[in-house]
Parts: sequence; structure tokens; C-alpha cells
Amino acid sequence: MSTLKADTLQAKTTDGTLTLSNNGTGKVELPSDATIGGTPLLVTPGTSGNILTSDGTNWTSAAAAAAGNNGFAARLSGHQTINASTNTIATFNSEVFDTDSTFAAYTWTPAAGNIIVGANCTLYNFVTAGRHMSVRIMKNGTGITDTTIHSNEATTYLGCGTTYADAANGTDTYKLQVYHNDSASKYLLSDLSIFWGIAL
Repeated sequence: MSTLKADTLQAKTTDGTLTLSNNGTGKVELPSDATIGGTPLLVTPGTSGNILTSDGTNWTSAAAAAAGNNGFAARLSGHQTINASTNTIATFNSEVFDTDSTFAAYTWTPAAGNIIVGANCTLYNFVTAGRHMSVRIMKNGTGITDTTIHSNEATTYLGCGTTYADAANGTDTYKLQVYHNDSASKYLLSDLSIFWGIAL
């Protein structure tokens, strides 16, 4: 094997093309750290399925973004007592799913970006006509929705739902608050109540 050593290889004419020819059965090899104008010529493939991306200067092999949207849904592990005329945080502690582990201790802390958060809640055994229940999505401890439904008569079940579109900053927290003004405590039903959120 012959070796050519040089600091610079140039085309014979100023507007010519320097060609690395391989007309035989061998191959032309470049070192893994070869560069053109300071930019790496070769990129390590990385894991199978990666995508090659450029930041305008360098190439990077990175894993493809996961398909679909992140989010969560949670239910109560058992019926929760909601006392009369008391704002109560709903203890949604049984996850249906939590795709990116951002829901814990009844609280959703989504990554920065646009989101939709919502809930459907049902209270059991409203005994007084003309009373109401409310559900509020709480952002950082402050209500951002206040959806109320009134009972025109005594009823076994009273349900209420709410949704809200927001731009989360990555540290914002979301919880659900339930309220009613009937004459005695009520059960927030585990099988008929759910809290959920989707990151868009």
C-alpha cells in the first residue's frame, strides 16, 4: 500500500474539482473525525431508528420524537367525602395513564407548551332543591374555571364538568377543586369522576 502525506491537496486549476478516485476494487477511507471547513464530515449513526438533524453548523444523530401527545387521566381510588360549603381539592390518586410521569399527588405539572385540562365529577345524593355544585381547575392555587350546575329538585346524582385551554410554562401546576352548598356532606363518586390533561 502506498501512502501520500500532505498538508493540503488542491485541484490543479483554481476552478477545478479535486476527485478522490477509486477505479479498482479497493475503497477510499476517511478518518472518523474528518472535517470539511471545520464541520464534521462523518456522523456516528447512533441507535437504530435515530434521525439526523442539523443546527446549521453540526449534524447530530438523535432519537426520533415519540409519536402522539403526552398527558394523563386519573380517577379516585374510592369515593371522596366533600363537606358542605367547603372548597375541597379532589384526591385523584388512581392513574388511568400518565405518559410522561408529570402527574403526582393529585397534581399535573406538564412540560412547557399548550395544554388542555378538564374534569367530570359526580356527587351523590343531593337532598335539597335549589342547591348547586361547582368544579374549578386550579392553576398554581388560583381558580381558572368555575363551572356550576344547579339542582332544581332533590336528586340522587348531580354531575358537572369543565375544560380549559392554557399555555403552561413547565412549572405551572393544575389541580381540581370541588364545592357544593347542599345541607350535608356528599360523596364524590370514584366511578363517575375523572381528571385529565393533554399536552398539545
